[in-house]
Amino acid sequence: TSPIPPCGACRQSIAEYEFKQENPIEIYFMGETGAIYKSDSLKNLLPFMFDKNFL
Repeated sequence: TSPIPPCGACRQSIAEYEFKQENPIEIYFMGETGAIYKSDSLKNLLPFMFDKNFL
């Protein structure tokens, strides 16, 4: 199967952890077989993320 990225709700949750830790979280996409993709930070997948600064 092809690699599957996290859903929008999961992306937001990971973004909140990144913001809280002030550190990027590496994310890997993989299926049962085939290529494995890596993102160095969730900001690559959710560039305009919502955080507490908007409240």
